[in-house]
Amino acid sequence: MSVQPPRDRHSERVDVGGETLGTFRLLEEVARGELASFWRARSLEGPEDASPLIIKRLGRQHQRSPEYRQALQREAELAGTFRAAGFVRALKFERQPELFTVMEYVE
Repeated sequence: MSVQPPRDRHSERVDVGGETLGTFRLLEEVARGELASFWRARSLEGPEDASPLIIKRLGRQHQRSPEYRQALQREAELAGTFRAAGFVRALKFERQPELFTVMEYVE
């Protein structure tokens, strides 16, 4: 799976106007791949000035596939165990209202 940032970062970014996903507010799509999309987000449960997060959303066409669901969950579990430079840590795996992983935001 390859993940590419939008070609023209100014014209192709998707601003969702504050759509919520579970307890997170989606701010903008920052990348899209064949299987998933990545969104800059903020938690609705913490302080307003909390650090942004990344939400990895499994594509709608893969939400019902047991193989893709298991792969996303395994990836989140493994990424949650890494504590090293160069690795983005997964913080949480959610199943409702859809499958997604909450990850550290790294600029």
